[in-house]
Amino acid sequence: MVSAFSALLSSSEEVRQVLCDHGILLGVRVIRKLTYRYAERARAIQQAGQIPLNEEDTLRGRRVIISTDGGRTRLREKKRGPKTSKGRTRYHGSWREPKLLIICVVDADGKQEKSFNPFIDGGFNGPDGIFQLLKGYSESLCIQQADKVLFVADGAHWIRNRVPDLIRTPGLNSERVYELPDFYHAAEHLGKVAGLRKNRSGKKRKSRINAVSLRKLRSAKLKVWQYFSELFQCSELSVQNSAALKETALSPG
Repeated sequence: MVSAFSALLSSSEEVRQVLCDHGILLGVRVIRKLTYRYAERARAIQQAGQIPLNEEDTLRGRRVIISTDGGRTRLREKKRGPKTSKGRTRYHGSWREPKLLIICVVDADGKQEKSFNPFIDGGFNGPDGIFQLLKGYSESLCIQQADKVLFVADGAHWIRNRVPDLIRTPGLNSERVYELPDFYHAAEHLGKVAGLRKNRSGKKRKSRINAVSLRKLRSAKLKVWQYFSELFQCSELSVQNSAALKETALSPG
């Protein structure tokens, strides 16, 4: 209960107050110590590939969506030197990029199934670490028994270069596995392409993206270069924009 409240609430003091309302009297230091120790045990179990699951946590015959991405957060790291005038330890607030993952299940209409609680996790061990964690989840959930598996991501090199190894999971039928760039990043890259056309104002370009980009992304009936031709309303792109266009279109973000 202590660890669950620590994950859900905004501060240890708030956790203390909620526990007090439930008749459990613990200090902030004890709450932090219990939470950290629980997190260390949970991580050790995950790294050992022994992910605890409930009976309903199975992917058998289900449509599975797997996604991973990089985040951005600041870590409080202790700084050497004297304490502040208030007796507080100085610290660095360096920005770090955690790698995150989510595994969820959807129905035939693409809506998330409420009967399956998504698995959300992450870490600071880089791309190899997050994919190793993802592999552990996949094996524990018996992903090879899933009806269909869809990998959705932004197309970054650190993701797409590692997905093939994950697809080669023993027993996983590659014909039931699909890869797709997520809608937001796809629309973002096409917006950059639209920005190469300088003879239209920003408002007109945005209107054109809404009318063409999003519609074609949803239907997925046009190939990339066919879409570009329609976007620019010409059969060939100018030589001046050709190199920039290719670089923008193929950029992993």
